[in-house]
Amino acid sequence: MKLLIGEAARPALERSIGDLARADPAVQDLNGMLTFQVSPMQVIAALSLHFHDGLDSDAIEDAVERLEARARERHPEIIMLLVKPQRPLAYRRAVEDRKRWHDPDSA
Repeated sequence: MKLLIGEAARPALERSIGDLARADPAVQDLNGMLTFQVSPMQVIAALSLHFHDGLDSDAIEDAVERLEARARERHPEIIMLLVKPQRPLAYRRAVEDRKRWHDPDSA
Protein backbone atom coordinates (compact mmCIF):
# COMPACT_ATOMS: atom_id res chain seq x y z
CA MET A 1 0.00 0.00 0.00
CA LYS A 2 1.41 3.36 -0.99
CA LEU A 3 0.65 6.36 1.17
CA LEU A 4 0.48 9.94 0.10
CA ILE A 5 1.05 12.12 3.16
CA GLY A 6 -1.96 14.37 3.64
CA GLU A 7 -4.44 12.12 1.86
CA ALA A 8 -7.71 11.31 3.57
CA ALA A 9 -7.94 8.36 5.92
CA ARG A 10 -9.54 5.19 4.64
CA PRO A 11 -13.35 5.39 4.27
CA ALA A 12 -14.02 2.78 6.95
CA LEU A 13 -12.13 4.88 9.51
CA GLU A 14 -14.02 8.02 8.51
CA ARG A 15 -17.36 6.16 8.81
CA SER A 16 -16.41 4.87 12.25
CA ILE A 17 -15.43 8.32 13.52
CA GLY A 18 -18.69 9.74 12.17
CA ASP A 19 -20.70 6.98 13.85
CA LEU A 20 -18.95 7.64 17.16
CA ALA A 21 -19.67 11.36 16.92
CA ARG A 22 -23.35 10.88 16.03
CA ALA A 23 -23.76 8.39 18.90
CA ASP A 24 -22.82 10.93 21.56
CA PRO A 25 -25.93 12.25 23.34
CA ALA A 26 -24.66 15.85 23.18
CA VAL A 27 -24.21 15.78 19.40
CA GLN A 28 -27.16 16.66 17.22
CA ASP A 29 -25.32 15.99 13.95
CA LEU A 30 -21.99 15.71 12.20
CA ASN A 31 -21.73 18.58 9.72
CA GLY A 32 -18.55 17.36 8.09
CA MET A 33 -15.14 15.86 8.60
CA LEU A 34 -11.64 16.14 7.20
CA THR A 35 -9.02 13.50 7.85
CA PHE A 36 -5.33 13.60 7.10
CA GLN A 37 -2.99 10.64 6.97
CA VAL A 38 0.35 11.87 8.37
CA SER A 39 2.09 8.50 8.36
CA PRO A 40 1.03 4.91 7.72
CA MET A 41 -0.28 4.60 11.30
CA GLN A 42 -1.09 8.22 12.20
CA VAL A 43 -4.27 10.13 11.38
CA ILE A 44 -5.53 13.59 12.27
CA ALA A 45 -9.30 14.07 12.16
CA ALA A 46 -11.12 17.41 12.19
CA LEU A 47 -14.87 17.40 12.80
CA SER A 48 -17.53 20.08 12.55
CA LEU A 49 -20.24 19.10 15.03
CA HIS A 50 -23.66 20.56 15.68
CA PHE A 51 -24.32 20.19 19.39
CA HIS A 52 -27.79 20.24 20.90
CA ASP A 53 -29.01 23.73 21.78
CA GLY A 54 -28.75 24.81 25.40
CA LEU A 55 -25.53 22.99 26.26
CA ASP A 56 -22.99 24.98 28.21
CA SER A 57 -19.27 24.93 27.52
CA ASP A 58 -18.64 22.30 30.21
CA ALA A 59 -21.11 19.90 28.56
CA ILE A 60 -19.51 20.45 25.16
CA GLU A 61 -16.02 19.90 26.60
CA ASP A 62 -17.26 16.68 28.23
CA ALA A 63 -18.66 15.50 24.89
CA VAL A 64 -15.39 16.23 23.10
CA GLU A 65 -13.44 14.34 25.77
CA ARG A 66 -15.81 11.34 25.48
CA LEU A 67 -15.53 11.34 21.70
CA GLU A 68 -11.75 11.60 21.78
CA ALA A 69 -11.47 8.73 24.28
CA ARG A 70 -13.82 6.48 22.29
CA ALA A 71 -12.15 7.30 18.99
CA ARG A 72 -8.65 6.58 20.31
CA GLU A 73 -9.81 3.40 22.03
CA ARG A 74 -11.24 2.08 18.78
CA HIS A 75 -8.59 3.60 16.50
CA PRO A 76 -5.18 4.12 18.15
CA GLU A 77 -3.89 5.58 14.86
CA ILE A 78 -5.85 8.78 15.59
CA ILE A 79 -3.17 11.02 17.05
CA MET A 80 -5.25 14.19 17.10
CA LEU A 81 -9.00 14.81 17.06
CA LEU A 82 -10.06 18.40 16.47
CA VAL A 83 -13.68 19.41 17.06
CA LYS A 84 -15.31 22.61 15.92
CA PRO A 85 -18.75 23.28 17.41
CA GLN A 86 -20.67 24.79 14.51
CA ARG A 87 -24.24 25.31 13.35
CA PRO A 88 -25.09 23.61 10.03
CA LEU A 89 -25.66 26.90 8.19
CA ALA A 90 -22.25 28.24 9.24
CA TYR A 91 -20.65 24.99 8.10
CA ARG A 92 -22.36 25.14 4.69
CA ARG A 93 -21.26 28.76 4.24
CA ALA A 94 -17.66 27.85 5.08
CA VAL A 95 -17.74 25.00 2.54
CA GLU A 96 -19.08 27.35 -0.14
CA ASP A 97 -16.40 29.92 0.70
CA ARG A 98 -13.70 27.25 0.32
CA LYS A 99 -15.12 26.25 -3.06
CA ARG A 100 -15.01 29.88 -4.27
CA TRP A 101 -11.46 30.25 -2.97
CA HIS A 102 -10.36 27.14 -4.88
CA ASP A 103 -12.29 28.07 -8.03
CA PRO A 104 -12.80 31.86 -8.22
CA ASP A 105 -14.50 31.52 -11.62
CA SER A 106 -17.36 29.57 -10.04
CA ALA A 107 -18.63 32.62 -8.12
